[in-house]
Amino acid sequence: MSAARCLGSPGIARRRGLPQSVIAKIPTMASAAGLVEGARGPGGGYRLSRAPGDITLFDIVEELGREDERILCPFGPGRCGHEKPCPMHDALTGIYGERTRFPRETSLAIFTEAESRADGVNAA
Repeated sequence: MSAARCLGSPGIARRRGLPQSVIAKIPTMASAAGLVEGARGPGGGYRLSRAPGDITLFDIVEELGREDERILCPFGPGRCGHEKPCPMHDALTGIYGERTRFPRETSLAIFTEAESRADGVNAA
């Protein structure tokens, strides 16, 4: 692994404009999930284990987020899915579908493309 392409949590926090305390545990968790590779020592840090286009937002949420996937009915538990659905059922199902579709279809490449545009480089 090339150490020149690695970033430690302080560098990641600086580049993203986030507090280091927010970033500190994420690389370790991502490494355990196989999303990043780590290098120790001077110039060490973390880098993606695969190309940005090969890692989806879902890969990250699945490993790090463990999001609750239930659709919660605003009319209370037990209303939807039993006999007649609530008046918001179809809209909530659509929102849930989008919430699950977007991370599955979106890769980390969106960040590198956005940085290229911000730097004035044509990403096309």
